[in-house]
Amino acid sequence: MNSYERLFRPATDRRALLYMAHPFGGDKENLYWAMQWLKWLTRALPDYNFAAPWIPLCEMLDDADADERERMLQFDEDMAQRCDGIVLVGNRVSSGMLREALAVNRMIPGCYSRPVFDLTFLGGRPPQ
Repeated sequence: MNSYERLFRPATDRRALLYMAHPFGGDKENLYWAMQWLKWLTRALPDYNFAAPWIPLCEMLDDADADERERMLQFDEDMAQRCDGIVLVGNRVSSGMLREALAVNRMIPGCYSRPVFDLTFLGGRPPQ
């Protein structure tokens, strides 16, 4: 078990599903780095599942349009609530990432706290 795996311990026998959040802000380069982070997480922690369902939405919808941005963020919140926790990656925690992290921990019957793993201290690019 490597040092990253110690951070993530599944609560059950099934593989935990962790939502990956990364800053976007309408910058297509951020999508590239989000995909690199997703690849790194998947390889570094093979016993966990990672989801970033917001990535294709960023390709389809216009983040500069307030209505479309809100639609994306509502989708993100809905999807994040279905996950066992969230991993924050990238060079900072954006306002959208904060909304996603808060959504993961909205009170659901029988579930009062889900982990939020803030890896933004590692910087904008995943470790080598």
